[in-house]
Amino acid sequence: MSATVARETVAGGRELPQGDVSRETVVGPLAWVVLAPIRAYRRFVSPLFAPRCRYYPSCSAYAEQSVRELGAVRGTILAAWRLLRCNPFSGGGIDHVADRHIFRKDA
Repeated sequence: MSATVARETVAGGRELPQGDVSRETVVGPLAWVVLAPIRAYRRFVSPLFAPRCRYYPSCSAYAEQSVRELGAVRGTILAAWRLLRCNPFSGGGIDHVADRHIFRKDA
């Protein structure tokens, strides 16, 4: 099975310009299956509503990035953990995948 190389994208599905810090990530076939509904939500459903996410980047962008960086299983777990934290009692703020507390590379 061959993996597909994909460029990171910013909100809205646009590719990063060449001068920006971008990494090419290898995305496996299972990750594409997990990414399909996330991208469909970001493209078709999300624009119909006002922005409500308490975190930056938005939960859907965080989910897409975590699946791209960590793979389908660990990325989905991390995205689910983020969705559980995104609630009215949360303070929100900036929360990048690189700042995660679970699935650290050094641990």
